[in-house]
Amino acid sequence: MKRETEDCCQMFLTPAASAATAAAVIITKVKDGRNMRNRPQFGVHLDICNIVNSPERFWNTTALIDDVFDRLGEMIVSCHAKDLRWEVERNMHFVECPCGEGNVDWAEMLRRLAALPADVPLMIEHMPGEEEYLRSRDHLKKLAAENGIETF
Repeated sequence: MKRETEDCCQMFLTPAASAATAAAVIITKVKDGRNMRNRPQFGVHLDICNIVNSPERFWNTTALIDDVFDRLGEMIVSCHAKDLRWEVERNMHFVECPCGEGNVDWAEMLRRLAALPADVPLMIEHMPGEEEYLRSRDHLKKLAAENGIETF
C-alpha cells in the first residue's frame, strides 16, 4: 500500500513473507530520500493483533513479537492490547477477544515492552464491556507479576 501524505512523505506498508520475518515493516521516506526512522518525531504504535493476517502468524505469535521488537523496538511509543482467537469457518476468521483468551503470547509481549528504555503505555481496546476490560487487565497484571515486571 502506498499513499502520499500532506507533508510530502511516501509511506509504504510491506508485509513480511514468513514468521521468521513476520513484522509488517513500515518504510517511510521523505521525497528527498531521508529515512523517517532518523527523525526524532517518528514513533511506532504497535498493535500486534493487526499484524496477524495468516495461520502461520496466528500460531507463531512469539516469533512475530520478537521480530517486530527486533526491527522496531526503541521506536515503539505505544501499544494496543487485545487477543485473537480463530473461529474455524470456510474462510480464515480471526476474532478479537480479551487478553488471555486467545493465542497472543502476552508474556513475551510484556517482557519485550519492559526491556525497552522508555515506559510504553499498553492500552486495552475493543472489549465489548467493562467485564472484558477487567479480565484483560487482570490477565496482563498476573503475567507481569509472574515475570517480575512492575506495573501500575
